Amino acid sequence: MECQSQRMNKDNIEALKKEETVLRKENEVDKIFGTNYYFNNFSEELEHKDIDYSTTEDILPQDMRIDFMSQETLAFAKKLNFFGSFIFEHFDLFSMKTKNKIIANYIKRSFPEKMTTLTVYSGSDLLPITSHVFNIIMRINSRVLKKIIIRNYKISIHQFKRIMASYKNVYETQFGGCKISVPTVFDLSQSMRNTKINHLEFVFCGNPELSDWKDNPQKFITLIQCLATSPDFKLSIKTIRVVYCGIESKKCRQILDENGFNDVKL
Repeated sequence: MECQSQRMNKDNIEALKKEETVLRKENEVDKIFGTNYYFNNFSEELEHKDIDYSTTEDILPQDMRIDFMSQETLAFAKKLNFFGSFIFEHFDLFSMKTKNKIIANYIKRSFPEKMTTLTVYSGSDLLPITSHVFNIIMRINSRVLKKIIIRNYKISIHQFKRIMASYKNVYETQFGGCKISVPTVFDLSQSMRNTKINHLEFVFCGNPELSDWKDNPQKFITLIQCLATSPDFKLSIKTIRVVYCGIESKKCRQILDENGFNDVKL
């Protein structure tokens, strides 16, 4: 009886030690990631080298930003070697601009296997999507489960077509502050077969300094005509939001109706 009691006490002590270790790791990770859990907010906390990052999967925050302009961020990211099995709620690729060996190695070795939402953001400047950045976006399409957001990029007709087709299995697609150049109508009927997209959003894309849809509504019309070539997209889409794009809601509604999107919400 006494041996059993001693064994139970020993088990309780081990359980308490394990709980204390987890709590300590939670506190340290919280300090590093900060309130928003973004990698670019931890620079002063990099001295916490005693943390076993390979066993903190259960306490890793759901929202993650990788700032490719920060060498410290990338160095820290290399320690998180369990990315392959972790599903992130929101993964943000920030400052994706030009070809970089560190970026290439990170995408190849440590990139998450799955994420609910992917954001690809150029930073503060409007930039063209270089072939390197575009290839990365195409390469990871199967890992994005629900939503893709692309912000502050110049997008060519070829790139727009590839993005829509490659990410046809997500539920939401958003272009924010992008200059989308689609001068002619192209066919999406085959490339978007069985698409699941039910929400498409354009935010600031029609501004005068970008696509200027107010003075050039034909640019927006051509874009909608491209989407209308896909019967499956017409069946799946429920909402097309056009926000701060310089085009009036009434005009937008007219263009959608004329292209077979009568039941789609704005």
